[in-house]
Amino acid sequence: MTLPTFKTLLLVFIASASCANSQIFADFQTSMGAFTCQLNYVASPQAVANFIGLAEGSRPWVDPVTGSVRIGVPYYNGVIFHRVIAGFMNQSGSRNGLGTDGPGYVFRDEVTNGLNNSTAGVLSMANSGKNTNGAQFFITVAPQPSLDGGYTIFGNVTSGISVVNAINAVPKSLNSSGELAVPITPVVIQSIAIRRLYAEAQAFNINAQNLPICGGVAGTLKVVPAVAVSYAMPAAQPAATVFQLFRSTNLQSWSKRGEIYQGTGSPGGHEVVFENPSLAAQAFYNIPLIRYPDALGPASTASRTLTVNFGSEYLIYQIDATGSGGTYQYFSGTTLLSGTITSLNFQSGPWSGVWIIYHSGLAPLRITAALDSSTATLIQGRMA
Repeated sequence: MTLPTFKTLLLVFIASASCANSQIFADFQTSMGAFTCQLNYVASPQAVANFIGLAEGSRPWVDPVTGSVRIGVPYYNGVIFHRVIAGFMNQSGSRNGLGTDGPGYVFRDEVTNGLNNSTAGVLSMANSGKNTNGAQFFITVAPQPSLDGGYTIFGNVTSGISVVNAINAVPKSLNSSGELAVPITPVVIQSIAIRRLYAEAQAFNINAQNLPICGGVAGTLKVVPAVAVSYAMPAAQPAATVFQLFRSTNLQSWSKRGEIYQGTGSPGGHEVVFENPSLAAQAFYNIPLIRYPDALGPASTASRTLTVNFGSEYLIYQIDATGSGGTYQYFSGTTLLSGTITSLNFQSGPWSGVWIIYHSGLAPLRITAALDSSTATLIQGRMA
């Protein structure tokens, strides 16, 4: 009579153990040896999905040199550890080796996931500010609690920490910022292999994490010699997308000429002017389009409320329907000051916003924020 119950309990135990042991590992092979990191796909699903996709070449990315969209090409193979600070961390993920590039897109922070820097061997995304994760990452060689909340942690070293420490100890020269951080003999990532254990880890879908998508868009390049270059599309630029423009005059050397973000809430125009004037006798263009499925940066902040908290002081802006005026209330302790917005200029990115505001009764303000949530009327985020 008890045997069926025993079998049921045994099956439940085995299933629970399998779920608990479901893990994803990244096996790094470098010019100085091998090490392995466990990737925390539960706490940091976007960062892990992005890392796996770039490591395997299963996610498209924009070549930072030419602007071409690379598909099926592992991003990290051949990339060096470009910034190694003794006793602190080893940083990699920059294809130009200078720390100034990335995969052509950014994605949001995952810094409230309960992970911390209380131990050595923590794997985190590097960034240039809030919500600017891309491809660069770093591995600590000592506890770094001061980094908590500022960088997305998405894994930790599980084997080969001696290799990580050896990389950290190599002789170095100064970088452009004056840091003793550039390995004199380059340390190269030769490959990164991803391993998944058990069903839950195997079922983790890197394409279902709302990451940016690199691709192209149909259109016609329109050139008026010495006047302008534009790109005409059969449909308007979709909302929550970024156009990038790369130009070459000889197909050998390329330069990024700029990018245009179309915010959420409304599409852009059918024609995008890239260069005005265009003075080159001949030119070739790569024009990738990046789609941001969960972007928050709106096309306009008209008819919205913007709340800015300075600790014990805060401002509440009621922006009018034009998007360039409205009213404000300023609170500081028991002090209340109210007035009008005389001028407002707004620029946004997928998860960022910049407001330049002039008001009656207050000095002008430039507010730069990382956007974390947005509704039809309210925008919230963190000061950047």
